[in-house]
Amino acid sequence: MKNKNIIIFSSLEWATQRQVVHEFTEFLSKDNKVIFVENTGVRSLKIKDSHRISLAISNFFKEKKLFYKINSNLVIFRPIFIPFLSYSSIIIFLNQIIISYFLKSWVKYNNISDLECFCFLPTPLNFKIMKNLNLKSLYYYCIDDMSYFSSNKKKFLEFENKITSHAKLCICTSKTLYEKIKQKAREAIYVPSGVNFDKIQRSINNIEIKDKIIFDKLKGPIFGFVGSVRNIIDYNFIKFLINSLNNECNIVFVGPIIDNPPDEIVNNKNIYFIGSKKHDYISAFINKFDYCLIPYRKISFTDAIYPTKINEYLALGKPILSTPINEIIDFNKKNQNIIKIIKSYDEPINIKSLQLETNSKEKKELALSISRQNTWENRFEVIKKKIDELDYLDKKKKWEFKFKNQPVLPVYLLIAVLILSTFIYLHNPVNKLQSYLFGKSVINLPSKNFLILSGYGNLDYYNLTYQYRVLDIKSILSNTQPENIIIFGRSLHVNENEIIKSQIEKDFKVNKIYLVNDKGKNTRDNINYINSFLMEKNINDDDIVKKSKARKIRLYCDN
Repeated sequence: MKNKNIIIFSSLEWATQRQVVHEFTEFLSKDNKVIFVENTGVRSLKIKDSHRISLAISNFFKEKKLFYKINSNLVIFRPIFIPFLSYSSIIIFLNQIIISYFLKSWVKYNNISDLECFCFLPTPLNFKIMKNLNLKSLYYYCIDDMSYFSSNKKKFLEFENKITSHAKLCICTSKTLYEKIKQKAREAIYVPSGVNFDKIQRSINNIEIKDKIIFDKLKGPIFGFVGSVRNIIDYNFIKFLINSLNNECNIVFVGPIIDNPPDEIVNNKNIYFIGSKKHDYISAFINKFDYCLIPYRKISFTDAIYPTKINEYLALGKPILSTPINEIIDFNKKNQNIIKIIKSYDEPINIKSLQLETNSKEKKELALSISRQNTWENRFEVIKKKIDELDYLDKKKKWEFKFKNQPVLPVYLLIAVLILSTFIYLHNPVNKLQSYLFGKSVINLPSKNFLILSGYGNLDYYNLTYQYRVLDIKSILSNTQPENIIIFGRSLHVNENEIIKSQIEKDFKVNKIYLVNDKGKNTRDNINYINSFLMEKNINDDDIVKKSKARKIRLYCDN
């Protein structure tokens, strides 16, 4: 499989957390010309997606181009499309015309022919775009049960079946997916995720000082998870670990927060959310863990997952604790039960017995041996070999995508789309709605008193980055001059309110700054404590501007 022209329809953006699609794309680009089409969506836009959509539009205007090079063989295409009502026939029709126009223009301009396609996202939109490209070959790379989160599961499955039946080869990352896909596919193979073993080993010391400080202060065993924090996490499993070890363990989540965890998890002082980190740093965090976790709820979606993190954990010889999802059970059967599966929460675990069971020298050597066999290179060679075999068999009978072409985009429609995109970028309706529901802009808010609520703030970062608070506060104080400032701050690792106070005093003159420390067990207790403090100081609640970033919303109350 060399010297081919390949287009990849991805299920995510190139700049997101590194996954199978990134590894496979870079593998192909070593010997082939590859164009990577970023995610065109699997579900309708929701309010929580507003930041991601705004960022994508912002990046487009910043880059000022739809296509950009990663290297001489790899080009990224950031498509413009309407991100609303993704399963509406009209929206699909408009989006496929828009995206097809740019893709066909780029292919024509670069004199590309015999285009082969790997599809990671089997949506109606991608199916219709592929119809316009005169593909030489189509391959479906099935990495998740994406219909589970689709806003129109029936329609998604309809087009997944169409792409499956048209594909020359279907590649499945889990046994559950393979059993489902092989019934309708011409050819299907099971190829689970892998690991860059050498890279993992080389980067175990790539950790920033602020993150190292967090781990240095932790006492007791550290149980860690690397990956997106989503609603597929089994928080009963997390509570089971903490209760079993009498709150003497620490649980650390490293990765972006897609869905907010329950309050009891966020407020637990034994649980830490480090936030999203570059992939080059991930092994350093894993190296800090005593035990690694795969804490997924057992549902149909997770039963179809082969967690990439399995081999990343094993590459550093770390013991793994997991819930009983299908792929973990199957993995254990083939690999001498290397992973400890927690099947019931009725029997607490003991740290001493856990150490004896998982931390032996033999277990570590077995973990490293398994990981060395499961490299990305080995995985993708299986795919390459299968494709070369099919190419050889198809020489006499040419395989092709037989579809009629769709009309290209008229110039006037292109202009209309660009105007619409610009309008969305400059006048984000979701942000306006949020502002209307939750409060006013902070600019020029008159108030005698200013209350600053520190704490976890955005769950996308661990709150050693109190600098975000300081920057917001300085911006506000440049437009208003309160007589008094009250700063409430956590003191789990650092006294944030003291640091915020020192930063404010450098640039602003304030009559009085009060410091209030975290004393409550939860948010409600702390709010009641603040109210008592305000009453004691004769500060009227109606005279206060409140600033909070908890739960990713802003609340402003002026007099």
